[in-house]
Amino acid sequence: METNAAQDIFFRTTIGACNSEGHLRVYMQDVLGKVREAMYEREWSNGTEKNIVAQAKICSPIAVASVRLEHIRLYYLTNDNVMEEVVYHTSKGWHEGEMNKLKFHVAPYARMNACFLQGVNNTVRVYCQMPDNTIQEFGCSEGSEWKKMENLGPAMPGSAIACTSFKTSHMRLRVYFQDPHHVLREKCWDQERGWYDGSFKVSGSHPVPPRAAVACTSYLLGHERIGISVFYAIAGSMQEVRFDGRWHEGKMEVNCIPGSEVTAISWGSEKNLEMRVYFQKGEHVSGISEWMFTGGKWKAGKAALPPA
Repeated sequence: METNAAQDIFFRTTIGACNSEGHLRVYMQDVLGKVREAMYEREWSNGTEKNIVAQAKICSPIAVASVRLEHIRLYYLTNDNVMEEVVYHTSKGWHEGEMNKLKFHVAPYARMNACFLQGVNNTVRVYCQMPDNTIQEFGCSEGSEWKKMENLGPAMPGSAIACTSFKTSHMRLRVYFQDPHHVLREKCWDQERGWYDGSFKVSGSHPVPPRAAVACTSYLLGHERIGISVFYAIAGSMQEVRFDGRWHEGKMEVNCIPGSEVTAISWGSEKNLEMRVYFQKGEHVSGISEWMFTGGKWKAGKAALPPA
């Protein structure tokens, strides 16, 4: 029986992605727990057993943040539920990160996400669920040590976490996770205000199921105007909720495998906005599929990323 290399990828793998404009990197876990990197440079490549960047526990979450593609940080869990990072610099390649010295223990079912604060001295934030089920923020800047920062309060055990940062007149962060009552919440941080509860809500015919996969990305709509797209999984499909001054249902709706994870990236603005969403929809059983927002509409991208 003929097989496809996509079946080396873990079914329901967590997925991470980062980019510099249309230069893309996507991270996934194989059946041995190794985190692989696929890349897009005019065409898709890599994603094989030769492109391993980390060894994580099976079913580990994967979180990725980057400054363009010159500086990439990837986070995952060890078999002891310790959060670790590997770091890529164009001058050094991949190497262990400073976080690994601190042995941050998190919940065994934790999921996580990460982002850089745009334009702030390579300052990174990581969000992960702790053993007491609260969502903890970790942070560091270039040349400084990792430390625990804000605690964002209780979440549903095993909740997905999504985050994004953007800058208008001030730096801003948005973090999304499910509270203990399964409601998908938005926590906001504005440089001039600090942390507060956001106005995000999911309405309509597609409520968010418990422990649904969640991803988000932000982009410029005009002067001082930011858009945000939040993606989440229901049974058998991915949905979008979009903010463009108000929250409303987005136009992306595409089939996926039950339990698929999801990640999203974007670049450009207004009429030149590009978004990419990655998830598993059953191509070659466990291949990672791409959905594209380009030219003002959603359409299918690469059916199955390498190693397919």
